[in-house]
Amino acid sequence: MKFSLLCTLSLLAALSSSVDGRSKCRQRRDSNCVAAGGSAIAGHMQKKSEIPSPSSASNDTSSSQTIPTSVPTSIPTSTDSSNNNNNNNSPSSSSSSSNSNTMTSTITFGSGSRTFSFYNKCGYDIWVGTYGQNSDTPANGGFKLPEGTQADLNMPNQAWSGRFWARTGCQADGSHCQTGDCGGLQCNGNAGAMGPTLAEFTLNAYMGADFYDVSMVDGYNVDIQIRPKEGTFSRNTYPASNYSCGVAGACNTNPLSKCDPQYAIYSPVTHEIIQCLSACTWHMLNRPDQAPQYCCTDGTPYFSRDTCLASSNANMMKSMCPDSYSWAYDDASSTFACGGSGTAGPGGISYEISFCGGF
Repeated sequence: MKFSLLCTLSLLAALSSSVDGRSKCRQRRDSNCVAAGGSAIAGHMQKKSEIPSPSSASNDTSSSQTIPTSVPTSIPTSTDSSNNNNNNNSPSSSSSSSNSNTMTSTITFGSGSRTFSFYNKCGYDIWVGTYGQNSDTPANGGFKLPEGTQADLNMPNQAWSGRFWARTGCQADGSHCQTGDCGGLQCNGNAGAMGPTLAEFTLNAYMGADFYDVSMVDGYNVDIQIRPKEGTFSRNTYPASNYSCGVAGACNTNPLSKCDPQYAIYSPVTHEIIQCLSACTWHMLNRPDQAPQYCCTDGTPYFSRDTCLASSNANMMKSMCPDSYSWAYDDASSTFACGGSGTAGPGGISYEISFCGGF
């Protein structure tokens, strides 16, 4: 999707007066307006025809990993967060991680001054999906992150918009995932099936600041939390708000435990809930004629905050994950900003992304 100059100018004008103004340029479904400093990115707003459905994976589960399906009512938290960055740029290199109680190894990808550290605390293997706007996709779209391990993804300090997500229940080669499937180990520009929790970033945007959020606009499969790495930023960020350089995505209850059966995706192996679709995603896949009122679709009467209201499912998710995006106009209480006006370190801000547990 292409950037819209009008969209960008509208965003800058909104940001100059209010952080909440980002919603005026928040990209909705079927819109070409990409917020240069907002939290949505092109990937999770693609049309139905561009993204495989959650059930598009093969029904052959003979070699798929089984996901533990006991759904806790609360999200586990922890204090272990490794900052041990490996400088080897080989995609397959690994080394021991000495600063964490649970992370057993570190895999390093790419080169650059920014480091995105991923931690798998899920109790099972996951496959991280990556997607970048304008074909700028880190690690060719993804990598395996075994249980209890860490991966460091190094990126240059430049403008970038993209997202990361956890693919679960995959076969050994990273294909045919039960959630978040993109067709193989490396997604190679495929934004993946709709429905998983997303970690979204827009880097070096308005006033040089980064914007990030955890999104459930498409749905939820695992808990994701994001925080900037200490020592890579200054607290006096711009624009100032209660969401400056904080931890995004913390949930007090697992949304899978309260998912409306209409929106639930079940494991073909255990028949337990492994993903909860949003009302927008469900209607796009099953009742596209009714989708605009749930997706705030551009070019329809529902493309405004006054006419497009949060669904009961979105409100449920928001009550459990109060700092995460639950629907399209949820900017004010879910978008985090860090850096800007010279407050980032010389190499840019680095981030930590934790799956299935806190920091």
